[in-house]
Amino acid sequence: SLFEMDPRLDGKDVYTNPIYTTDWPDPTIWEGDNRFYSYSTTSLKNIKSIIASDDMITWYSTGIIPFDSETVDILRSMGSALWAPDVVYINGVYLMYITLHNSSLGQSKIVVMESSDPCGPFYYVDTTFL
Repeated sequence: SLFEMDPRLDGKDVYTNPIYTTDWPDPTIWEGDNRFYSYSTTSLKNIKSIIASDDMITWYSTGIIPFDSETVDILRSMGSALWAPDVVYINGVYLMYITLHNSSLGQSKIVVMESSDPCGPFYYVDTTFL
């Protein structure tokens, strides 16, 4: 388990869900700068901020929207909801993959965004149709 793999949690109590009580569906968690970050499915009308934790037990809002304004405009032009994000760190770059859903067209797309900082902002890179 994660608690056995991470020595920072050694000897601490095991915690159960929800560890973050705000609506936080389909979350992803990534690590950067000795901190854990998380993002979740969200509406593009009311974009959530990234949450963070130093121990994966106590989570708090960073108050940081993960996308720059140009990327938000691009995302809103293609869809209405951001589903099941995932973030990976490759060659010094954080890549966020999302499923972007357009309910009026019944279409979904995979969108890739990148950032040099684990907390963003993430900038639009490319789109693939499903």
